[in-house]
Amino acid sequence: MFRKATIIALILPTLLVAAQTCTDDDAFTFDTINTGKTVDCAWLTLNNPDIRIPKYCDTDPSIQEACCISCNSLITCTDDDAFTFDTINTGKTVDCAWLTLHNPDIRIPKYCDTDPSIKEACCISCNSLIPCEDTSGFTFKLDFNGNTVGCNWFLKSKHASTRTSTYCVESGSLYDVDIADGCINSCGLCTGGNGGNSAPTISPPARRKPNVLLIMADDFGTGDVPAYWNSSIVDMPNLNRLGAKGVTFKDVHSTPLCAPSRYMLLSGLYAHRGVHKQGTWDITHNSNQFRGKQKSIAKVLKDGANYHTYMAGKWHLGAKVPPNGSYNSTHLLTHPMHDWSQALIDGPPDIGFDSSFITTGGIQASPYSFFKDGYLTTEQEDVVYWDKYSEHDMPHGRSVIGKHGGEGSNDWDSTAYNMILVNETIAFVDNHLHDKPEDPFFAYVALGGVHIPHSPPDFYMDGTVVKDLVVGSLVSAMEERLIMNDTIIIFTSDNGGLAKSQQFSHYTNGILRGNKGQIWEGGHRVPMIWRYDGVFPENETRENLIGLNDVFATLCEIAGVDIPYGSAYDSISFAPYIASNDKTEVLRTQLGTWAYDTNGWRKQFLQAIRYNDLKLVHNTETNAIALFDLMEDLSEITDLSERSEHLDTMKSMYKELMALGPCPDDRLGTFELSKKSKEVNCAWFASKNTRRRCRNHIEGELLCNSICGRYKDKCNSDLFPNDEVPTLLQ
Repeated sequence: MFRKATIIALILPTLLVAAQTCTDDDAFTFDTINTGKTVDCAWLTLNNPDIRIPKYCDTDPSIQEACCISCNSLITCTDDDAFTFDTINTGKTVDCAWLTLHNPDIRIPKYCDTDPSIKEACCISCNSLIPCEDTSGFTFKLDFNGNTVGCNWFLKSKHASTRTSTYCVESGSLYDVDIADGCINSCGLCTGGNGGNSAPTISPPARRKPNVLLIMADDFGTGDVPAYWNSSIVDMPNLNRLGAKGVTFKDVHSTPLCAPSRYMLLSGLYAHRGVHKQGTWDITHNSNQFRGKQKSIAKVLKDGANYHTYMAGKWHLGAKVPPNGSYNSTHLLTHPMHDWSQALIDGPPDIGFDSSFITTGGIQASPYSFFKDGYLTTEQEDVVYWDKYSEHDMPHGRSVIGKHGGEGSNDWDSTAYNMILVNETIAFVDNHLHDKPEDPFFAYVALGGVHIPHSPPDFYMDGTVVKDLVVGSLVSAMEERLIMNDTIIIFTSDNGGLAKSQQFSHYTNGILRGNKGQIWEGGHRVPMIWRYDGVFPENETRENLIGLNDVFATLCEIAGVDIPYGSAYDSISFAPYIASNDKTEVLRTQLGTWAYDTNGWRKQFLQAIRYNDLKLVHNTETNAIALFDLMEDLSEITDLSERSEHLDTMKSMYKELMALGPCPDDRLGTFELSKKSKEVNCAWFASKNTRRRCRNHIEGELLCNSICGRYKDKCNSDLFPNDEVPTLLQ
């Protein structure tokens, strides 16, 4: 049995070569003209190939001959859409695409190798024998436990044959996707058997793994970006240019609060998967938000693809005061039991950042000092106590301390915060290009504004808007260093904008209902733009649902890195969707959101779930629900929950929301442990070694909350005082 694999547009551009006999000589080296550095053929394509290749290949015949693949990687290879030819046996008139539709291992040599006109007109098809391979990013849902898995699930078990015979079927009553097509290789449906390819393929040199510059704004709503609602009263030329050069996403969601969103971004998980389900995490006696085997995106890229990792700006994920976590909140920097000759405990270096320049709470909380690679940069004699709600004239403007007074450096200047981050990040990039030019970098820059206290500088370089100029400065730095073709730039925000912007006739969340901290769209729908020159489309928009947690899996797919067990299991890659608006089959269809009161428990706890364009909101205290159709009612004005035609859908959405949240019901029956390929039920976790089993298997917390759940004692008394299904859904 052989089925044609579904082909997904490649995210990384393929550099095609003219013939299989063209190779690079691995032993060949030559000296660069400017520096005299000895390099090999691969150096030609690592950076600025449009400059290096003509400079060396076109002027030195020995390089042209020894580095055939690399020297010819810029050759434009396309299929002529107007070209047709007649087949030999039937005389049927066909185009280039016909060569790869069926049996390409027969058709391509039969026609391309014997007819020069076909080989010339059908360059891509003739030089690209399609491998029998799984569709990149393809996922499907298991019927016995509801988990979403990828094609590698078939290969991670001694029961592989049982799995393939059960699931490798066409779409039908049980499955809404064609698993046999999506996982053709893992299902063993290739000509060569399980894991075999239908034909040998040309293997051109791979493009280097891209650098990543991830910029996260603070309290920056979609209405602050002109491209979203045209409601911004402030010109944003640099963000507009970023969007014009990249892809703008219009349905991206964080959590409604800053710190949980930072965990969501870096972990690929919902906030309640971490140490604390909600809150703002500064320096205390607690560890950071990452638990056990959870790895950050920085750690995974570093370990899996040798990324050089860096962070600048607002940490806000929690940390301990050295030497042992005991701390005095009033005198964080000067208390004698604190030892600042040691590094911050559970700071950025502890989750995979090679270097960092951060404040633990942005510009809003003490200590008002920077930490470099985990170490405090302020000398003891330079520590002062900054009173709350105080203002101070500084070189760049009027520095402001908000509602949280505390110790910090005597030169603390909130107006200069973002400029400092820009300068430190550019310094990191320069050091990286000098010390590790062959490796990619991952730089995460978490900005300090527009979070309170609002204290923009009097002038930022050319005197325009701070946030926009930060983006402009960083992008310009990448352009000046000629690395834009090797760098993905991502801009996003941690949550929706603040309500107080309306005092100035500016609607930071545009037409959306609500603001930061709320369950409504204005609380958690955030801007996001991706730019990757020469790879991602320019000036395009995407309208489908994406979670901030999906950035993790997307970067891993682009970098070719596997996600380790226990990490980012709430993350779904949207990499193919960046390249093409048509690739919606890889996207999530649902996403949960949770909004707690500022103290973390009771008072108000609302939760919501998206299912395509529908949004169900549940108030756990009153047990009331509401339903909105965001396609028709993006401002969430008309509640559809009492319309009978939506009842079955609401029941399904509510059930899924409870399963995703901090208090899921125990799964009935058996389910498979993904780590051990063993069928168990919840009683297995309770039978013996409960703590170890719960710790070692994520299914315990996800499916057996009454035994392994960390919030099980609070679920009924605090989170869900009305332990009943909402009346409308009964």
